[in-house]
Amino acid sequence: MVSTVKMPKSPPAWEDLPLSQAADSIDLDNIKTQLDLVLLSLEALAGIGSEEMLQAAAELNLDSMITDRVALWRLRQSNPLRKSSGGRKKLDVEEARSLVLIICHLAKNHQELIRRAVALLEQMTQQNSEPHRAAL
Repeated sequence: MVSTVKMPKSPPAWEDLPLSQAADSIDLDNIKTQLDLVLLSLEALAGIGSEEMLQAAAELNLDSMITDRVALWRLRQSNPLRKSSGGRKKLDVEEARSLVLIICHLAKNHQELIRRAVALLEQMTQQNSEPHRAAL
């Protein structure tokens, strides 16, 4: 008996996703800052280090873009709020996409912890307590 179930089309590869418009320099600086802050948040909240970020890059086949800790550090140095960002080449679209994919992968892996942290923050806010006084 032949199956009549239609398989869904595979989603387009992330490289094929079009950009709706080019970002200006202010937007790019904001993007670079936000990406670095989200990575920093994941590091602090879930105890994620560079090794886990590199492992995520390898799992996502991004190890050609982010080869080692130094490459990861250089990408993160594109944040204009970092004091030592002078001299770093600008973060390009492919590098930004790579960081977004890594962030999404890590956030998915630590979803339960992130949800607990958000719930605790909401609870502390409702009680007018200082959020930094609570521990997960």
